[in-house]
Amino acid sequence: MIKNLVAGWLSEAGRYRKPQDWADQIRPEMDSGSSKEIPEPLRDAISRSQDAVLRLQNPEDGYWCAPLFGDTTIDSDTIMLLNFLGRGNSIKIRRLANHLLNEQNPDGGWPIYRNGPSEISATVKAYWALKFAGHSPHEPRLEAARKRIKALGGIHKVNTYSKFYLAMFGQYDWRGVPSIPPEIMLFPNWFYFNLYEMSAWTRSIVVPLSIVWATQPAIPCPPHARIDELFCDHRRHVPLADAVAPHGLFSWSAFFLMWDRFFKLMEGKGGHWIRVWSLRLAEDWILKRVQDCDGLGAIYPGIANTI
Repeated sequence: MIKNLVAGWLSEAGRYRKPQDWADQIRPEMDSGSSKEIPEPLRDAISRSQDAVLRLQNPEDGYWCAPLFGDTTIDSDTIMLLNFLGRGNSIKIRRLANHLLNEQNPDGGWPIYRNGPSEISATVKAYWALKFAGHSPHEPRLEAARKRIKALGGIHKVNTYSKFYLAMFGQYDWRGVPSIPPEIMLFPNWFYFNLYEMSAWTRSIVVPLSIVWATQPAIPCPPHARIDELFCDHRRHVPLADAVAPHGLFSWSAFFLMWDRFFKLMEGKGGHWIRVWSLRLAEDWILKRVQDCDGLGAIYPGIANTI
């Protein structure tokens, strides 16, 4: 009973409330001296653009529906997810791998937006996904990718989400993964850092990952998909302070590094009932939001993390 009362209070306290003056905070400042008439060609272009958008709207329900053109990290994550589900021989993996190869930059890396520069996390994910798909590390495409990964700072520079996936398959040490403890579900909204200080899409990613962090699963990685060659030495992790960009003593990076050290120090030392309670709150939070929908947050990382 006490658990339900406190959980209900936290749920109510943590509900986001839009500030009354939110519109004033995003309204652009208008130059009082520029009251020129909009040129006719521009007015005509705006009108035709509006007509084009309205023609694409569903006339009955009012929504828009269109294909999602994401970056290649979605393809890479899907290959990883299919292997997690025991479907490593799916024909989809070959098609996804072919698409990855088609999107590879001339320098050997992969971007996070079309025609963009190579990015370290996207490149490591694509390299790993291609190995999952059966490609040999001796292929010229993968050799070029390894050179680009080294030039971009190496595997230790990948982002938090990539480190989570690598650690789940035993390719990275959990000690080098940023802490996302499920106890964040207990922070009330008056606390400086709480769940509802995050954006909606971040919550959809982080809450499932908090359950992954608590369990730290060890999923067997197929021998052909191991990425030992991406580690230039014997270290399977580096301290987070060495992986992030240079920062000052008083900075957000220093603040989160301090909390990460605290969470790792406290891992497994608190009351077991607190962890169980936090996990139940995270589970309930997810289940409440996946009912009558096609996936948590309507974004791929949140959906994959939930699975």
